[in-house]
Amino acid sequence: AGAYRLAESELGELTGLSRALQKAGGRPPGLERAISRFEAGLDRSAVLEALNDHLLALRFLLEGEGPAKTEMSWRVAALCAEPAERDAVRATIERALALERHLWSGDPPSGGDGRSPVEIAGEIEDITRAILRDAACGHLGSDLRATADEILLADGLAAGEGDPVHRGETSEWGLGEQPEIPEGAESAPRPG
Repeated sequence: AGAYRLAESELGELTGLSRALQKAGGRPPGLERAISRFEAGLDRSAVLEALNDHLLALRFLLEGEGPAKTEMSWRVAALCAEPAERDAVRATIERALALERHLWSGDPPSGGDGRSPVEIAGEIEDITRAILRDAACGHLGSDLRATADEILLADGLAAGEGDPVHRGETSEWGLGEQPEIPEGAESAPRPG
């Protein structure tokens, strides 16, 4: 009672986590507060009651200024999912934020995407746990906002005008037709 018995199968994972925590360098700002808030959520009697704690832990790490001044939901998605799955993670965060607002106001939550409020709260707990673990182990660098923004910016460049299909074209420069240069003129010395 009040204790946890570590199974033999869990020992390797715990040892790996412990070693990673020892090696991890500079901790992201707000990590200790985020872990504390996450643990407070785990102490709640119901998963839904912990939603606010887990969202607050994410806010400590991911809201606010950064290179791209991106919303928290985009940053969470960048850190937790591959590009094809980011919209789903972002939708989960947005749904959780809306659910949190409804819980604060006392109104019943509005219809959603078919998932129950408890399922959403459980997903937020899992997402928060994953980000905290990676941050504590140093996998996400010392500034999670910057890491997330850089991931999103890199993806944007890969999908936008930086796409290889568009590279090398000059039509957007508006150069128009260029005069023909006589043979040998390229190598002739220029005056002055």
